[in-house]
Amino acid sequence: NEASIDAERGNFQSRKAKAYINLPFGDSLAANVSGIYSSRANYYDLVDDPNDLQPRQTFSLADDVTKGGRVKVLWQPWSEFKLELAAYSLHQTGSTGVLAAVKEPSLIGTFFGVRAVGDYQTNVNTEPLSEVDNDAVYGTATWNLDGFETKLLYGRQSIITRNIQYDFDGSQADVVAFTTRNAPNRLQTAELQLVSNETGWGADWLDWATGVYYLHQEAGYDPLDVKVAPRSVNLTPDGPVLGAVPPQLANLLNLAGIPVVGPLIDTAGVRVLINGLLETNSYSAYLQTTANFTDWFGVTAGGRYTREDRFLFASDVGVPGQEGLIRYNQPKVVQNNFSPKLSLNFRVGEDTLAYAIWTQGFKSGSYNIVSIYTPPDYVDPEKATAYEIGLKTLMFDRALQLNAAIFRTDIDNLQEQYVSLLAGGAVRVENAASARSQGAEFDVVWTPLPNINPGFAVTAGATVLDATYTSYPNASGFDESTGLISQNLDFTDNEIPRAPKVSGNLALSQTIETASGSVEASVDTYYSDRVYFTNQNTEVASQGAYQLFNARLSWLYAPWDLRVTLFGQNLSDKTYANTSSTLDFGTTLTLALPRTYGLRLQWDLGW
Repeated sequence: NEASIDAERGNFQSRKAKAYINLPFGDSLAANVSGIYSSRANYYDLVDDPNDLQPRQTFSLADDVTKGGRVKVLWQPWSEFKLELAAYSLHQTGSTGVLAAVKEPSLIGTFFGVRAVGDYQTNVNTEPLSEVDNDAVYGTATWNLDGFETKLLYGRQSIITRNIQYDFDGSQADVVAFTTRNAPNRLQTAELQLVSNETGWGADWLDWATGVYYLHQEAGYDPLDVKVAPRSVNLTPDGPVLGAVPPQLANLLNLAGIPVVGPLIDTAGVRVLINGLLETNSYSAYLQTTANFTDWFGVTAGGRYTREDRFLFASDVGVPGQEGLIRYNQPKVVQNNFSPKLSLNFRVGEDTLAYAIWTQGFKSGSYNIVSIYTPPDYVDPEKATAYEIGLKTLMFDRALQLNAAIFRTDIDNLQEQYVSLLAGGAVRVENAASARSQGAEFDVVWTPLPNINPGFAVTAGATVLDATYTSYPNASGFDESTGLISQNLDFTDNEIPRAPKVSGNLALSQTIETASGSVEASVDTYYSDRVYFTNQNTEVASQGAYQLFNARLSWLYAPWDLRVTLFGQNLSDKTYANTSSTLDFGTTLTLALPRTYGLRLQWDLGW
């Protein structure tokens, strides 16, 4: 019997709790139950400009809350067979994940009344809110036979977004907002594995695994509700916003019988309902073998064949009372791919492994399911070829562990995302013709004084990276002066988003044994070079180089197996962004958490 209790309290009204208990029922049956709860107040301030003519906000930013539980059962009636069954349910609500704050409005945004706000501020007039239910059941049956092991795996997951409210213009201006009350993502998977074991032929030099895998998924919006507010949208091609809104949207409204008063929609505003549901069926078979021909040389070779069918079984646009006014019938897409892998392993003595890996990967194509006035377009599959040479070694009587690698990945049809209402949808994906990511990395764990001070440890790592588009014509982006969407730009030689040229970490920890347990203190730092958040590589949608500092102090009372930890994150209170998007109305920026601190209690029980 065993159990554990974790509890944490921190600033921003942060509260976390986790509990776990495992109970045996005889010699062949055991079960465990766990539960989690966490909540934190939003670290942004909702501001209201008293000089703004738009309606004032009547809401507050919701806390981020997660709560859920899991049950697992293990049944092993005999030594060669076991059955594991599990189920979990998770419920998440909050505002941080859908929060928008404009850092720099475009010319179009300025015309509509979009205004920039300060750090850790937002002035949205649509309440940012998300509510997601995540439920799953899964199981594994394992049968250890003479010569090989058989595994049968099955899973069923339902991720249902019950509510999303997102202010698309990211401001107090009453322009565009997205909501949905039903964004389903349902998955069903099944897999059969055959894996070598110690009783099989050649077990002393040969390992292998083979299997088949199936996935069925249905995901999308049913529907996505786009609200275009009354005082903001000009539907005439020669209006004062330079024809920013395409005439196709005006045609859709005319079909729906929505009156247009002069150049503006009437004061009732417009709601557009978009249904987009994508069905995926994926079938694959794989085989991988590792042959250790000598004590110092081995080869791993394998491959995976995949066939994937994708079908947009619901795709239509309408308005309340006239749903499905425009229906799109896109063809079913069938994709086939074979992805091989080859690895050479060289052992130098007992403590050093050198390796070289060549592998190919595949990311399936798909449709842009959110499309308002143009048919959903197809995004081609992404294919990658990766090369890596590396070393894993222990040195100085195993006081130092070093891993290092040089790598390169060439990507064809890299799938990239952009966000634009005026391009026919919201979040859209397109292909960059080719890209390359190459560099070197290392990580090390070192006990520099194993005899004098074995409790002192140094952990470090760094990555040097060059990740660029080698060919990206006909790219989609925004005119930096007007904010108008353009789909014939050239991003060749731009950096791939979220790929700093240099990044690294360093941690120092000291553990001191006491009569009743131990005390541990640690400090760590992380450095990142500049990153761009969009493929257009604009300065406003980027984060300059920054460094973070964290610390932790814990005390373990061994007789009770009780640990108390005081921690602090971002101790220098560095203001830095963790995401940014450029939209039709300007560039939004979401800042990461400022300084956080708290107290954590961990208690492990056994009887």
